[in-house]
Amino acid sequence: MQGIDVKELKNVYKSGFPDDTDGYVDFFFDRYVAPENIVAYSENGKIISAGYIIEKPAEIFGKRTVFPYVTALSTLPEYRGRGKIKFVLSKAFDIMRSRGYSFFGLHPFDYKYYKRFGLENISYACHSTVSGGENYEVRSCKESDFATVSDIYHNMSSRFGNKLLLTKDTFMLKAGEYAADGIECKLLFDNGKCFAFAFVDKGNIDFYATTDMRRFSRAECFKNLSYCDFYESDKPYLQGRVIDVRKAAFEFFSANPPENEVCFAVKDGLIAENNICISVKSENRNIVIKDCKYAENTYDIGEFTRKIFCKAANFFPDKY
Repeated sequence: MQGIDVKELKNVYKSGFPDDTDGYVDFFFDRYVAPENIVAYSENGKIISAGYIIEKPAEIFGKRTVFPYVTALSTLPEYRGRGKIKFVLSKAFDIMRSRGYSFFGLHPFDYKYYKRFGLENISYACHSTVSGGENYEVRSCKESDFATVSDIYHNMSSRFGNKLLLTKDTFMLKAGEYAADGIECKLLFDNGKCFAFAFVDKGNIDFYATTDMRRFSRAECFKNLSYCDFYESDKPYLQGRVIDVRKAAFEFFSANPPENEVCFAVKDGLIAENNICISVKSENRNIVIKDCKYAENTYDIGEFTRKIFCKAANFFPDKY
């Protein structure tokens, strides 16, 4: 990362995430952080706040695309409470819009805090506990198993309208991420058939997928460990935000064509280009969007984001 003080960036990172090991931090910067995806704010030549854009393959509104995350947002302790994150997010918005992205995701430390920036809850999960009672074969994942675990993830995520896509290659990267902290992927088998994988971190099942939730919830090897159940809950897990209203409207209505013409306005206090009034209608199976002067409804950017990602557990995320 020529010209970028990685030591300073790691210092800012560690100030916000002190429990992350040095091995994990090194892996994160070596494998996930490209120079063009670093968003940092400096004062007097010193980096005091930073975040990182991570681009992940996804299926949104029925089409394969890229869903960007902004992750590892952190500010040095002595500068917190002064709104520095706003500068980082605003720059990240500019970068993501320039790449043609319509929206992005964020795992926040405080869901209420980020609503001031237009973020809304788009995925939900409650914590459940493995009851145990059933003994299954358990073994460590090998490289030859990566295709199997990506198939298990695809099976579980297929029930959701929008989802990240964990391919064999992305799973290999994720396995390396956990391995940086000495964490192995464990596979569960019943009658010789693999039905689940899981990474256990700090006494919790941090990341998993299964083809049979009932069997998974009774695995004796994970007894009393907690995991996120994405199927029904009102507890937020992931936040998101529309960063290009016109593009997001086209993508959403292409998958959900309106019966009649829809006219609405959006107001956005951070991205000026999103302050628009448009009409949307379906003509010969094509979505036509035009500027208009009068709106049936006016939404702030958070409300518009909710309109697009409107159902609880409608988005199946990877953890970041």
